[in-house]
Amino acid sequence: MPTKKIKPSKKFTKKYCAPGDSTYKFSCFNKNSLLKIARSWNKKNPKNKIKISGQSGKQLWKKIDTKLKKKCSDEICWVKQKFVKELNDKEIKNTFKPKTPKSWNSNKFEWLSTIDIEKVIKQYEYEYPNFRFIGAVPIDFDEKYGLGECIVNELCKINLQKMLLAKVFQIGIVFNLDKHDQEGSHWVSMFVDLKRDGIYYFDSYGEKEPKEIKQLGDRLIKQCKEMGKSKMVYKVNDKQHQYKNSECGVYCINFIVEMLKGNKYEDYIEKVIKDLEMNKKRDFYFSPN
Repeated sequence: MPTKKIKPSKKFTKKYCAPGDSTYKFSCFNKNSLLKIARSWNKKNPKNKIKISGQSGKQLWKKIDTKLKKKCSDEICWVKQKFVKELNDKEIKNTFKPKTPKSWNSNKFEWLSTIDIEKVIKQYEYEYPNFRFIGAVPIDFDEKYGLGECIVNELCKINLQKMLLAKVFQIGIVFNLDKHDQEGSHWVSMFVDLKRDGIYYFDSYGEKEPKEIKQLGDRLIKQCKEMGKSKMVYKVNDKQHQYKNSECGVYCINFIVEMLKGNKYEDYIEKVIKDLEMNKKRDFYFSPN
């Protein structure tokens, strides 16, 4: 007997699913997460249980949706329910894109923080298993502070040969042009693509890169040559995209994501995205709070 077609909640949209394959067209959750949610419901509601045995993902989704329809019109609401929050499950937490900071409700042009940027880009490691995001780091990432340690060890001691052995072919980094003990100024980014033989630097203002980033680029090129990758190039953009002062963090996120999609660096640089258009992309990279 064919399975009855299930209509998703009116407000459901894949737009807010975290990057990666969410398995179903009608849900951001995979079956494993749906099972966890159903079991947690049953534990809290022993007299009003959801049938689990022999149920498909579609059937489970429909049963959960029916139980919650008086409270929720979308899946983001599901994860706000106490019986789901109490699971404290990493897989369920990562089902959706990061929440929009509440402060954006009153200021949609607020600067992105280190945490905002890292939450978004880190999720792309699930969609692109050969990608590693090192983080949003201060410009003095290479500075030594004792016992052979750096401000950002993962970057200061980066070893591309080890990355390749670990099947990491693409690396993303976002830099703040302030030092670690300063309040922060401007975000810029770098994308290393060991398959396409390129190290790409992007500053939305089109300014020349600081000496610290130039030294890192030269160091990475040297490592590539030692690995026999003599065609590796280091490119810096000089075309201005940003003219206001609030969207540099979103420009950095968007640059890395577009490079992951396989877009050519030169094409990305030439196609200028204006500030207001980039501001609208916040609604793509973040889910409602």
